[in-house]
Amino acid sequence: MIDILMATYNGEEYISAQVDSLLAQSCMDWQLIIRDDGSTDRTPSICRQYTAQHSGRFRIIEDALGNLGVNKNYETLLKHSGSDYVMFCDQDDIWLPDKIAVTYAKMIEAEAMWGTNIPIVVYTDAKMVDKKLEVISNSFFSYTHRKPNTDNSLSAMCMANCTIGCTMMLNRKFRSLFSGFPDAILIWDWWLGMMAVTFGRLVFLSQATMLFRRHGRNESTVRKFGIFSYFKKRNLIKKSRERLYAIFRSHRIFYETFRDLLGPAKRQCFEEISSIPSRNWIMRRYLILKHRLFKTGFVKTLGMLLVV
Repeated sequence: MIDILMATYNGEEYISAQVDSLLAQSCMDWQLIIRDDGSTDRTPSICRQYTAQHSGRFRIIEDALGNLGVNKNYETLLKHSGSDYVMFCDQDDIWLPDKIAVTYAKMIEAEAMWGTNIPIVVYTDAKMVDKKLEVISNSFFSYTHRKPNTDNSLSAMCMANCTIGCTMMLNRKFRSLFSGFPDAILIWDWWLGMMAVTFGRLVFLSQATMLFRRHGRNESTVRKFGIFSYFKKRNLIKKSRERLYAIFRSHRIFYETFRDLLGPAKRQCFEEISSIPSRNWIMRRYLILKHRLFKTGFVKTLGMLLVV
């Protein structure tokens, strides 16, 4: 059995199409666990209707925790899940019919290669679509000029989140490491990706398994990258530096959370990376070069070295 975790919030416009795409999957060995984060629209009632119509397949978590935000909502859902494998589901996308089947097959292949005692995360590509499901790009990675982390590179993951949370599958061993998302981290799927490359395996399936809908009200902030983006007003030096330092602060939280589980080499690596904001001009750039903390592409890396 696979648990699919759906964090909902004011999603009435799109949620039915998403749930219908789950019900159309070729693999039906799954349970959907839903927690609403305080919606003020019809999202909760739509979820209750599906639960009534599909007894045993849908489970709604009802509590008095209120609006937690996306990170803590998924943390709460993970704590209510007990299956060997877990997937994550946004409320406004569309899963292609074989998404569960091909992701699960890749997970079984990975566990056969590295063993079930290794923490593993499998993630895939996605097609980018607009609110009417018109295809913008056949690949999330081409659209965003990101590269999938195919060699389990810690340095690459430190500088850019290469994962798409709603394409992830976790195995049981990975979940045994998870204790929650600290308050000040940037985003939940990046945290899980960091855990995977640090303690286990991050496995990429180069197949688009879903339609990733962009409509202007998404929780995530995926944008198309262009060479002139660094010269736009929103990307002035101050804002770019603040964003970069927020990444290093998140790595400090990661280091403090998992310090006792890290070997000497990785402990030193995280100590030095998370100290970059407090170092002088020369040492900041030296540590970036030492640990190969490069962005995807020359322009992004140059921009980072200019503002750090």
